[in-house]
Amino acid sequence: MNHAIRFLQDGNRVKAVVQFRGREIAHADLGKKLLMRFAGDLTAYGTVEGMPRLEGRNAHILISPVKAAGKAAPAGPSAPADKAPPAAPAQP
Repeated sequence: MNHAIRFLQDGNRVKAVVQFRGREIAHADLGKKLLMRFAGDLTAYGTVEGMPRLEGRNAHILISPVKAAGKAAPAGPSAPADKAPPAAPAQP
């Protein structure tokens, strides 16, 4: 859980996988519940891209980082308006 939080805070996506072995595949619903609980615990840090998917003997879920309002790029010119770039020297 702590690694997932750190990855999401760094702006990376997280893929959580539950691997079923042997007869465990008969209880795939428990694996999906576990993934949904994991995703629910991370709602403050990321959003779920879809429901848990079962592919073969693995169930997985993708979680994307939340877009923080403070990290948004400012709209407008990148240089402040009061500091204009230096004027080019005049050519003779």
